[in-house]
Amino acid sequence: MRSDEGDLHFADVRTPSGLVIEFQHSHIGEDEVRAREQFYGDLVWVIDGTRLKRDRSSFFDGMDQNRGLGMNPEQYVFNGNGRQITRRWAVSEKLVYLDFGDTDLWCVSPYQSKWQFFAVRVTKTEFVAACGTGRMAPAVGRLPNP
Repeated sequence: MRSDEGDLHFADVRTPSGLVIEFQHSHIGEDEVRAREQFYGDLVWVIDGTRLKRDRSSFFDGMDQNRGLGMNPEQYVFNGNGRQITRRWAVSEKLVYLDFGDTDLWCVSPYQSKWQFFAVRVTKTEFVAACGTGRMAPAVGRLPNP
């Protein structure tokens, strides 16, 4: 696709419903995150949570004791500022799915308060099925929205 400025953009995946899925392994700056989100509109990110050694342990530290603190027992509320991976992606206004290399993804809501981030677990099977229909996985619908 070409932007109004003439820049060429290549989405990683564009579903028949128009949803763009961007898979991100390497570092990406805040300006580029915002630019892609603005350009594509209907976009979700899938972030490689195995890229940096501490991302996985940092993300999961304290998750068990924070389960169900939101409106749903499957929702996790946590201080994302202390976790590098969520802090790096706090600029996103779209759903961010963290992939730590197992059967599940962790969807982090773009809605966050100063210290609280919200996350739900989504199986990769649910994610693929939801993307194929252009809808979000049922668990994601239980996250708070802005």
